[in-house]
Amino acid sequence: SIKDYGFNIGGSLIKDKIWFWGSYGVQDINLMDMRGDADATMLRTFNAKFNFAFGNHRIELYGVYNDKIKEGRKRYPLDYYEAGRKQTGPAYIFKIQDEITLGSSGLLSIKASYTPTSYKLEPYGGRNKPVYEEYKTYRWNTGTWEEYETKVYSGSILLNYFKDNFLIGDHQFKVGVDYRYSSSKTSSQLGNGLQLTTVDG
Repeated sequence: SIKDYGFNIGGSLIKDKIWFWGSYGVQDINLMDMRGDADATMLRTFNAKFNFAFGNHRIELYGVYNDKIKEGRKRYPLDYYEAGRKQTGPAYIFKIQDEITLGSSGLLSIKASYTPTSYKLEPYGGRNKPVYEEYKTYRWNTGTWEEYETKVYSGSILLNYFKDNFLIGDHQFKVGVDYRYSSSKTSSQLGNGLQLTTVDG
């Protein structure tokens, strides 16, 4: 069963001054794995954007919220239900940009963005018991839990300038600076820290 639906809306709030646009979308995907357990994925996304025009400034605010919820994520296709994991965790994008016209020949663009992302995989069997595994075949009792967190900061300043009839011709000059910083944190463990492995039972 696959469902894909959503809507978007936009328009002018103040003529020639302020505009907006927004959207919401869902993908609802339901499958069944080899053991008959649910393998379901739900994707939800919100988008929003506002544009402002004041004097020689054109400002844009933009944001995104995206969440993925997945049931039944397994390491091996034949894992028992309790060794499967549920994935949750949102991701965001926030951006602001200002484009400033400098007379008839120059454009200054200033942009900054922040993108935090986090998600986790939580085993249905819980974190307080060991993982049992038939060697590289299937798991039961519980599974591996994992947590991820990433943050990205970026910014840029760019100046464009166009000059007619300068040094035997027309010229476009560009100068700018880009900055980007990212950090990430990852944690994972087998159930309560133990795995018991059998071979051919």
